[in-house]
Amino acid sequence: MTRKNITIKVQSLNEVMSEFASVVRDAQAGKIGAPRIGLSFESIDAVRNVLTPKRLGLLKAIRESRPRSVYALAKATGRPLKNTQDDVALLARLDLVELKRGREKRSPLEPRVRYDSIRLTIPLHDAH
Repeated sequence: MTRKNITIKVQSLNEVMSEFASVVRDAQAGKIGAPRIGLSFESIDAVRNVLTPKRLGLLKAIRESRPRSVYALAKATGRPLKNTQDDVALLARLDLVELKRGREKRSPLEPRVRYDSIRLTIPLHDAH
């Protein structure tokens, strides 16, 4: 299933915990809303450290060309295999990339991106 977009927020740990507590309170009250899919970082520098131009290029290449393996992705992007493997592994840990194995027992892992865009939210105020 493809999602339209994924949201990345810059927010403090207190804001993240407050949002989490709100979701828990709503769930306990029987109010189950639409799932919130996204990531939070404490600073724009942290976002920049993760979403480097090369990693964003990998996300775009995965979305557009649907490579059959990480090796095929490295070949298509002209990047060294080890760097591509490391970056894909990081993006997978953050749920920005999904890795699926084919039907064969020894099939390579196929990287997939299940959204069309990334929405970045940066507050212009300090947290209260």
